Amino acid sequence: MKPVGQTRQTHPRQDLLVLALGALALWPAMAQANSGAPMLLGITLHLVVLNLAIATLEAALLRLAFRLPMARSFGIMFAANALSTLAGQFGLPWLAHDPLAITVENAAAMLASMWVVAFTLSVGLEWPWIWLMMRLDHQPRRIRRSCLASLLAQILSYAVLVPWYLMLSRADLPLAFEPVPALAAALPTDLEVAYLDDASGDLVVRPLAGGAARTLREGPFEPPARLLVRAHSTGQAPSLVLLEGLRETLLLETLPGEPASGWGHRPLDWDVLEESHHALDARPESERARGLQAQIIRDFTASLVLWKPDAKGRAFRMETPVLDWHLGALVILPGDLLLLEIRDRHLMHPDSRSQLCLVDPEAMQIQLWALGRSPVVWRVSPAR
Repeated sequence: MKPVGQTRQTHPRQDLLVLALGALALWPAMAQANSGAPMLLGITLHLVVLNLAIATLEAALLRLAFRLPMARSFGIMFAANALSTLAGQFGLPWLAHDPLAITVENAAAMLASMWVVAFTLSVGLEWPWIWLMMRLDHQPRRIRRSCLASLLAQILSYAVLVPWYLMLSRADLPLAFEPVPALAAALPTDLEVAYLDDASGDLVVRPLAGGAARTLREGPFEPPARLLVRAHSTGQAPSLVLLEGLRETLLLETLPGEPASGWGHRPLDWDVLEESHHALDARPESERARGLQAQIIRDFTASLVLWKPDAKGRAFRMETPVLDWHLGALVILPGDLLLLEIRDRHLMHPDSRSQLCLVDPEAMQIQLWALGRSPVVWRVSPAR
C-alpha cells in the first residue's frame, strides 16, 4: 500500500511533450472553423473531439503541477468536460432566452457576462472531480489544492475554447453597430407602423418618427399571430388582416395610406410570407434605383445583407452558442434607413418575442424602436 502523501515518479520532458502535442492537435480543427461551419457542428466537435484534446491537456497539467496520475486524470477530466459542456449548452441559452433582458442595447455586455458565467460555472462543476482524484491519490490539503487545480485547468481549456467559438460565432448584428437611444438621421414623418406589441399584447399603430401609439385591437392573439397586407386584383385599396394560426380577421378594410411595396402575399402562403429574402421598400421610386439594397439570406441561420449598386455587400448576423437571433420583417425606409424585426425564436414558437429596430447603415447606428413583431409600414395620405 502506498504511504499517505507519496507520489509517483514523473518525467517532466514527457509531460511537456504531451502538452505540446495536445495543443498542436487542436490547430487543424480550429482552422476549419473559418470555412463557416454551422454552430451545431462546432458544438458537436466540442463535445467529442475538442473534449478529448482538452482532457489530454488538463491531464498533463494536473500531472505536471499536482503529480496526479496521467491515465486516471485523462479519463476523469474527459467525463467532467463532457458534463460541463452539456450543462453549458443547455443552461446558458436558458439564461439568455428572454428578449426583454437581452436586446441590441445590451447584447455586447450580456455576451461578455455569459463568458464570465460559463468560466465560473466550469471551475465549480469540475472542482469535485479534481478533489476526488486527489483523494484517491491520498494527497494532503485537497480542498485548497483542488480549487487551484480546477482554476488552472479552466484557464487552459478556455484558452482553447474562446478562440474556437469566436471563429465559429458571428455577432456583428448588432455589435458592428453603435446602439443609440435615437438615430442621428432624421426619420420620415409621414410613415406609420402597425405591429403586435409584446408588452401589452395589443395590435398598435405608431408614427415611425415617434409619438403616442394608438390601439387598433386589444390582444392577446393566438400564436403565431402575424399581420398581412392583402392586395386586391380588382384595384381596390389594400386591406390589413390578422392571421392567427389559420384564422384570418379583417382589421382595416382600407389602409390609411400606401403600404411598403412587396405586400400582398396569400394569407396561407407561409413559405412566401416568412422566408421571402427581399426587403419591402417604403422609399419613393426615385430613391430606389441608386440607393441601398437589402435582403435577408437564410441558411442555417439568417443574415442581413446590405449593398449599394456597384459596391460589394456585407452580411450581418447573430449566431453564438448562447444567443441565436432570427430575422423577420425588413423594410427599407427613406434615407436608406432600415426597420428590422429581430426575433429570439422562430415565428412558430408560442413564446416568440421580437425587437423592432431602426438601423442606419451609413452611420452604423442601431436603435431599439419597440418590443414588438410583424410590422406593417404605410405612408399616411396627405389628406388625412
